[in-house]
Amino acid sequence: MATEFPPTTAELKAAWKRAGLWRVGVSFDSALAMAPVRWAMEKSALAARRRERLPVQPALF
Repeated sequence: MATEFPPTTAELKAAWKRAGLWRVGVSFDSALAMAPVRWAMEKSALAARRRERLPVQPALF
């Protein structure tokens, strides 16, 4: 398995929005400052990246 590159700032910001942290008043910068929240956002960004690369099998449709 190839090593994945770390998520970009845009991917992290999308993960922050998906998590809804902005709704409870957690800014993007403060979310990155909290190690557990940053870890979760990084994993969410990597998972979203993997979902985008799923193979398409038109014969199944």
